[in-house]
Amino acid sequence: MEQNYHCTEKEVPYYYRIGMFAQMNKITIKALRHYDEIGLLKPAYVDEHNGYRYYSSSQSYIVFSFYVKLVFVWMKFNKY
Repeated sequence: MEQNYHCTEKEVPYYYRIGMFAQMNKITIKALRHYDEIGLLKPAYVDEHNGYRYYSSSQSYIVFSFYVKLVFVWMKFNKY
C-alpha cells in the first residue's frame, strides 16, 4: 500500500538585523544599504517605528549567488 506524505508545516522565517546579516554574509552594512537603495536586495522587513532593516535567512542565498556570478564574470574577463 502506497502512502503519500507531505509536509503541512512551513519553516518559520528567521529575520536578522542588518549588522548580523552583513557579518554572516561577509558584506558591509554600507553595501547592503546601497543594494536596498538601488533595488538589488531589499530587506524582507523594515520596522516602521525605528527604520531597522531585517533580512531573512533565505536572502543569504541571493547574496551568495550574486557573488558567484560576479566571480564568474571576473574570471572570464581575466582569462583564468
